[in-house]
Amino acid sequence: MDGIFAYIWASFLRGFLENYANSDNENLIMGVIDTFFHYPFWFFGIFISAFILLSLFTKERIEKISRLGAVFSFIIISPPIFDLIINMGVQARYSFIVGSFSDLARSLFTFLGGIAGGTYGATTGMKIEIALAILAAGFYIFHKTKKIFRAVAGALMLYVLIFAFLSLPTFIFTAKNAFSADRQEINYQTINNFYSVQEPENSFTKNKTFIVENKNNNLSLTQGINNVYSATISIIFLVLDILLLGWWFWLYGVKKFIATIKNFRFLRIAHYFLMAFAGIYFGIKFSGQNPINSLFDFASFISLFMCLLFSWLFAVWENDEADTEIDKISNSSRPLVENALTAGEWRASKYLFLFIALSFAFLGGLYLFIFTLLFLSLYHIYSIYPLRIKRFFGLSSLVIACNALIAVLMGFFMFSGTENLRNFPGRYFWGILIIFFLFEHIKNLKDFEGDKKDNIQTLPVMLGLKNGKLATGILVFFAALLAPIFFYFNIITFLTAVFFGISLFFVINMEKFKEKYVFIIYLFFAVVFIGEMAVFASADSFDARANQAATAGWHWLYQYNNNFSDPGIPLIIKTINDKYCHSPKAETFWKNILKEFKNHPYLPVFERFFSDKTDYKNISDKALAILKTPQTYYNDVLPQALYCDLYPVREDFAAETFDKIETETGYDLTHKFWSAVLFKENGCSAEGYKLDEIISIAAQKMVAEQEKSEKVDDLYAERAAFLEYYGFKGLVKENWIKNIMDNQLESGAWVNSVKDVGNPHTIVLSIWALAEHSATCPFQE
Repeated sequence: MDGIFAYIWASFLRGFLENYANSDNENLIMGVIDTFFHYPFWFFGIFISAFILLSLFTKERIEKISRLGAVFSFIIISPPIFDLIINMGVQARYSFIVGSFSDLARSLFTFLGGIAGGTYGATTGMKIEIALAILAAGFYIFHKTKKIFRAVAGALMLYVLIFAFLSLPTFIFTAKNAFSADRQEINYQTINNFYSVQEPENSFTKNKTFIVENKNNNLSLTQGINNVYSATISIIFLVLDILLLGWWFWLYGVKKFIATIKNFRFLRIAHYFLMAFAGIYFGIKFSGQNPINSLFDFASFISLFMCLLFSWLFAVWENDEADTEIDKISNSSRPLVENALTAGEWRASKYLFLFIALSFAFLGGLYLFIFTLLFLSLYHIYSIYPLRIKRFFGLSSLVIACNALIAVLMGFFMFSGTENLRNFPGRYFWGILIIFFLFEHIKNLKDFEGDKKDNIQTLPVMLGLKNGKLATGILVFFAALLAPIFFYFNIITFLTAVFFGISLFFVINMEKFKEKYVFIIYLFFAVVFIGEMAVFASADSFDARANQAATAGWHWLYQYNNNFSDPGIPLIIKTINDKYCHSPKAETFWKNILKEFKNHPYLPVFERFFSDKTDYKNISDKALAILKTPQTYYNDVLPQALYCDLYPVREDFAAETFDKIETETGYDLTHKFWSAVLFKENGCSAEGYKLDEIISIAAQKMVAEQEKSEKVDDLYAERAAFLEYYGFKGLVKENWIKNIMDNQLESGAWVNSVKDVGNPHTIVLSIWALAEHSATCPFQE
């Protein structure tokens, strides 16, 4: 640990001195993220890589090399001193090597040289520092091996390694570019544009950075860019350092490395990761946006899970220290019990986990940092005296349930776009607490003997192992049933909960209890349930949006104070109201519109649409007069179909309606489809014609026309509404409904031929299509 602090102190001092020597700093102290994370993590990665390299070349114990390296680590403070002396106090520019691969190759072979119009290369002080490090590495390898070729090869490898670290922003951009749909040319300009413009503009989580500093009273764009860039780079460097530390630990002791990894409790890690994913899902559901739009968003995503992982590992290490005596009985394979790690190694790894967890938390933003402190604090009082809450029945399970909730909140507030604590749904809050309070009694079953000896109050200790298992199984079964009640209830999610609840009950009550089987079933249940919830809730969310759009259209229509010009408008409003709403306000509205058409020459024939059941079998004299005489009114076959059960259709009705359906288009097709449906619904028949087949053909033709349509107009909405209302909802594509919603004006209106002018006919048809799709009433306040 002393060596690690030496490296951190050296990198901190280097950063401080660079404030004087680096022209980019404008004579100001670097920001907090650069000072405490960016620089230390970058230098630490070089140190660890160099020690691994030297160990591989010399076969020397890596801890010996690391201790020696701690002594010489302060060489990194020399570049600012050299540069200030050589340049007589004039500042130089310190930067990464950025550019195309040909630029990088040229810089590599010119010993970190700059490129005109591109990368600045290394300063003179940096070149002296790196040259000294290379010479020292070559000398050390030769001293240990007495082989000049190996010494030269090792020195060159160290140079390539340092160059790779100096070029990391280019490699990061290249990796990001490889996974992007809009790939860009790799050169100095595009890389700088990516970090300074694209990242801050595209990032969803950019406002989550912990530090917002005011330099020279300039708080806006420049500092925001610095925060996003520095946090992104720091997270990536820290992940790289962790991988390198894992390799270092492997070289230090394979058995110790394996013992450490085996103590991670991967099923518990999977549980907390799943909770974080649930929180992210709730956040996406809240914001309605894709939360990962930039490299910084992805780095924040990684930071969340790495923070959870290392917070959990610190809690495990701390709990194992406190439970050594219990583990000798219940968990004899734990590394501390087996002395697989020394007490010093155990403490070093424990505090390293804590440092890493808090680093990721800080870089992930204020909320992640606060939630991490809560998570760690709860596990601390759970395990450690004087409180050691795990001793008390109920409280121990409540603490674990709280940490499950905290993991969900971490994901939610990282990716929801809100910082208002009340925006997290209350029923989810209590659901998580209650369900995991019941579920967490499982953990006490395998520790029965140890808990009994230490007088820790758990269900198995208080009731006996057999009755404790039975009680735990019942609690877990009810916990499973609560999932659909709190989160999403339908018959499928309920049956899923019942199935997995029963499965968990029987596995818990097996003669030979195996905790891992319970956790595997639980994790599978959670994944399936969240998947079902996502699928069904997505449909609900789409339907909710459709209902909102239809309601907005209704508000526009209700406030419209000009002539409606179309007697079909009150008919559609009545149709929707009778099926979904039964709103007196909507009924009064359509009746008032109908008064506008009291002198319409063809209104009498359509009165049947507005009739109640007692009048439906009557036909007025005016309507009869219209039916007796062929009309020039648009689509003359519709009135005949409407009254076919009361008055015989004309001889040419079938030929005009059914025979022509296959060749009709546009409104002729939709109205003849409507006529055929009415003809069938009124119980009429036509010899030689199969009505179901004819109606189905018309429906398929309407689908084909809709798919080809380039306009979202009244006819587009009419096709969708007719198909949905008359039993062909399965043929209506979700993207049709989306197109209708996307073409709605901010005012709530839809247009037809005149741009930006609401058209009542188009609006009422759109409302009808959306109401049918969502199966909800649009006539709301």
